[in-house]
Amino acid sequence: MHPASFMRSKASGMIFAGSARPRPESSFGLLHPLATPDAEMNSRGRFAAELLTSTPRALAAAAAERQISASERSVECFGADAFTRVLDDTELRLRYLAEAVAVEKPALFEHHIRWALEAHLGREIPNSYLVANLEALEHACREHLPEEALRCIEPVLRAGRARAQEGASPSCSALSGAAAETKLARQFLVAVLEGDGERALELVLAPARAGTMSTSRLAEAVVGRALEEIGRLWQVGDASVADEHLCSRVAERALAALAALGDRAPRNGLRVATLSVGGEMHDIGLRLVADAFAAAGWNVLHLGANMPGEHLMQILRDPGVDLLAVATTISLHLRNTARLIELVRLDEEFDSVPILVGGAPFRIAPDLWREIGADGTASTAAEAVTVGTRLVEERRERAARSR
Repeated sequence: MHPASFMRSKASGMIFAGSARPRPESSFGLLHPLATPDAEMNSRGRFAAELLTSTPRALAAAAAERQISASERSVECFGADAFTRVLDDTELRLRYLAEAVAVEKPALFEHHIRWALEAHLGREIPNSYLVANLEALEHACREHLPEEALRCIEPVLRAGRARAQEGASPSCSALSGAAAETKLARQFLVAVLEGDGERALELVLAPARAGTMSTSRLAEAVVGRALEEIGRLWQVGDASVADEHLCSRVAERALAALAALGDRAPRNGLRVATLSVGGEMHDIGLRLVADAFAAAGWNVLHLGANMPGEHLMQILRDPGVDLLAVATTISLHLRNTARLIELVRLDEEFDSVPILVGGAPFRIAPDLWREIGADGTASTAAEAVTVGTRLVEERRERAARSR
């Protein structure tokens, strides 16, 4: 498995820090009369990001050539296929860089670098490779991009280089500890990896039937944590893609069974659409959020992963929704999320529909949800329901005052 296949996240970015803000503010995309100085600053970041991803293969090739010529020893671990593997890895890193530059959040790129270091540690790729790669990438940007774009790109690259120079330490298990749900999550994961999906299912369903642990706690603290751990094991090279897929499929069955067993509040007349944007393929965390809204009495339109924005507008018109809940599990899809939000905001019929976002990027950069034009964020499924309900109530209060 070469470096390009490393750079994705798994279940640790699944769930939607319960925050909300009054509407409206400026959106992420086109500047409009409500635009602020911050929005103008972000427009420069977006311009730089577009340049980074307009011809990413060519820019990555320039960086790969620079790295191999300037620091051949840093790529010796890849053997005869070094150029192709460095090229693929660098192109993907450019995409992570672009997303961080677009919202001017170096912490997002630093997180990607930390993740890459941990992945490399398990595959015996030296730290010197990543340090040299970032140096070559910075050199390529200076050679091929205009000064205006570099002013936005270089601070993010420098933050990434500083993080790479610190090196990696082994990641910690998501399933350490003596809590009952942690112990159960370990047992669930072991059963899955031993090929006994039925035993894994029974492990989580038995406490639900006995009433010793709530279905919501079992879903999030047991199944969700097990998924987080299998993602970590894959990252460090201790689990295969097949292991990860197997665990995901068993987890889906477990979540469906838990949702059927759980208590449900009376219908409250509210409707939420839960989705991930086009290109975002992870949806199990989103499923946890959808199930939490359903248990709280909401009518849930669970649209799932990879939802094109233009088709979402059809759902907004018929049957209509009171809230949008959008998951972004990795920062590669931030601009797509922002574009989807802008698509909704630019339609006068739906510009006041509250939009809730969640996922790892919003925990890494706590104010990021504001930057992309959302109304709030949440870090757990339960918080998503609480914040979403408050956003809808606030919208109704504003509407009542304007009458």
